[in-house]
Amino acid sequence: MLHGNQCNYGVNSNFSVVQQELLTERFFGALDRPKNEGERNSIRRRHKQMGNFHQDLVKGARFMGRLDLPFIHGVNVKPKYLVLFSDAMAGRCAHPEESFVVFFENDKEIERFWENPNRVLQRLDAYAGFAMPDYSTCVDFPIGISLNNLYRNHALGYWLQRQGKIVIPSARTIERLAGDDLAGMPRNSSIIVSSVGCIIKTRKTALGLNGS
Repeated sequence: MLHGNQCNYGVNSNFSVVQQELLTERFFGALDRPKNEGERNSIRRRHKQMGNFHQDLVKGARFMGRLDLPFIHGVNVKPKYLVLFSDAMAGRCAHPEESFVVFFENDKEIERFWENPNRVLQRLDAYAGFAMPDYSTCVDFPIGISLNNLYRNHALGYWLQRQGKIVIPSARTIERLAGDDLAGMPRNSSIIVSSVGCIIKTRKTALGLNGS
């Protein structure tokens, strides 16, 4: 397991009340529906209708578990160097061909990747690989925002793999979901995890040690 230690989590507040309600209904509503093929097709039709969720990112994805998280394929790799996304975008890396881009920093720094992934990838194409994006799912977030960020992490990670990039899965959990949040993660794979933000308060330290 790889550990990143350069992160300052920040609240992503770019969602209106209506969007938060939609996000909560979208994910928690799916928890209560039976998962027969008809229901799955209904969910996927809804995905196609949500253009602002960049449905093209998950074209061809396998949706896993009750949250329908895009599956991330496993890898067996140990990067020589790690570089923060903001530093990579600013060209502050001496050896991009040996470095993996990580997203363990304030959400506002990495929001542009979601807004325009193709443009960002053009800037970072020379890098050896990426950690899976890491939008925050903090315990004090509204559940709608945490669920949306979890989905975005998987969607962008899957999309990067579809572009032929090496992507190390990054484990992100939501305390209230009891394992459903890990459904899209691979087995027998390298995993990268940031511990920053888990040592500020006693409760967060305990959640970090328990994998939350």
